[in-house]
Amino acid sequence: MRTIHVVLPFTLPAGGEFELDTATSLEGEVKKHLNILLAEDDPLDQLFMRSILEKLGHSVVLANNGEEALYFLKLHDFDCILMDIQMPVMTGDEATKIIRESTSLGDKRNIPIIAVTAHAQPGDRERFLAVGMNEYLGKPVSVNDLERVLSKAMRQIVKFT
Repeated sequence: MRTIHVVLPFTLPAGGEFELDTATSLEGEVKKHLNILLAEDDPLDQLFMRSILEKLGHSVVLANNGEEALYFLKLHDFDCILMDIQMPVMTGDEATKIIRESTSLGDKRNIPIIAVTAHAQPGDRERFLAVGMNEYLGKPVSVNDLERVLSKAMRQIVKFT
């Protein structure tokens, strides 16, 4: 048996209590509760993303692949989609193309879609935007970056409504 020690370079606030502030964002603007569709196949990423999003005050519906994401989008109203790229059954690219080209989704085809992926090669971000995604988040996702893109998505929601 081996023991591994991990040292993380941060300190907790006085009293040892740590909470994400759900009343204001990093820029101090008032946050809105979002209904988010999370399309992610990896169980650990699902757990991490759902936990963070719920701590930020958002509701999350989980889809395990692009096909499930399309199914849930048809049934429910969401404010945005966090879309993994590499998933079984249907990739995030394929699902995004179907959403953007749909004639049956109405205004839902304009939903903000945020790519969440480990793809970080030159040109990847541009490729995802060309497919119809609105923003890109690289994995591992930081809370600061997640809040930033959700804030941007909220501005797009106002623009489309």
